[in-house]
Amino acid sequence: MLPFLRSGRASSPWGLQRDRRGAAALEFALTAPVLILVLGQILQFGLILFAYNDMSHVAWNVARQVATGSMPAATAASEVRERLISWGAPPTVEISDAPLGLPEITVEISLPFAALRLFDPMNLLGTGAITVRAAAPR
Repeated sequence: MLPFLRSGRASSPWGLQRDRRGAAALEFALTAPVLILVLGQILQFGLILFAYNDMSHVAWNVARQVATGSMPAATAASEVRERLISWGAPPTVEISDAPLGLPEITVEISLPFAALRLFDPMNLLGTGAITVRAAAPR
């Protein structure tokens, strides 16, 4: 019988036994970067979703207040910027009447992705922006 097959133990012909010590550490070292990237992107997506929800709420409230006359249209853009100041970069705000003379107020808010960058090492967000539009009838 060959010496490396004795007693059913797997060993190499060179006398090295199969050593499993450190296998878990190596597997973790190989999978940890992918896990960290996935978790980071989940957090990034949550932040973008939260910002979109916040912007939608502000746009709808400002459009409603301007449409009902409780806020003048001239100060509405500064009100939007004041409510969204916590996002870092100032948002772009457009407030206008609807085309074709329809009786409604439209509020459009854009915030660049650079203001929302939490964890994006691969630059997946690019240079775009989140844009929210809300309309309220007069």
